Amino acid sequence: MTVLEFTEVAVNTRAGTRLISNFTEAMRCGLTALIGRNGAGKSTLLRSIFGLHPLANGTILLDGIDPIHARRAFCANAIFQPQNFSTYPEMSGGEFLAYFSELRGIPGKQAKTRSVEWLRRVGLEMDASRPTGQYSQGMLQRLGLAYALQANAKLCVLDEPFAGIDPSGRAAMSDLVAVEARERIVLIATHHLDEMIERGAGVLEIESGGARLLRA
Repeated sequence: MTVLEFTEVAVNTRAGTRLISNFTEAMRCGLTALIGRNGAGKSTLLRSIFGLHPLANGTILLDGIDPIHARRAFCANAIFQPQNFSTYPEMSGGEFLAYFSELRGIPGKQAKTRSVEWLRRVGLEMDASRPTGQYSQGMLQRLGLAYALQANAKLCVLDEPFAGIDPSGRAAMSDLVAVEARERIVLIATHHLDEMIERGAGVLEIESGGARLLRA
């Protein structure tokens, strides 16, 4: 079973202020909501998982794979949707998803078929041929979810993926994320905790320089 292991993890800001101290936890398949006040270090922790922000101490491993020293193997098994998801604006939604599927080793024809299916699942099938530079923020976030989830990675990390999505759309996207979390680890930073708990999510809270898993 896939395991994301945090061992004595400490995270600082770029300026050196401690955000998280001595966090040790093992996270397995399922949905976990990451919560905390603004500035607590949620996005910083998520970036640290991928080696995009240096740890002050400790290790983060996915099935024993280190994101720094075995980066290619780690990224083959994990994917990250950042808070401000961006695209190549001249590409259509369908082209964008197919392109990144091909980069992960999916043959061209299959990549195009997958892109059509994922655009349907996030409610963008009518915009498949539209340049992503014309997408609204909510549409970009939906595309970001499709980009992350279509990879079928063991670990899927989502940073505020519902920003700009209306309540009904957010409910549909929350359902989709919950379904996808049945067979992989999905860690999602969100301000919509109640909606995640309704879908069986565990809760990881960052508060006062510490991180703790409240329920799983």
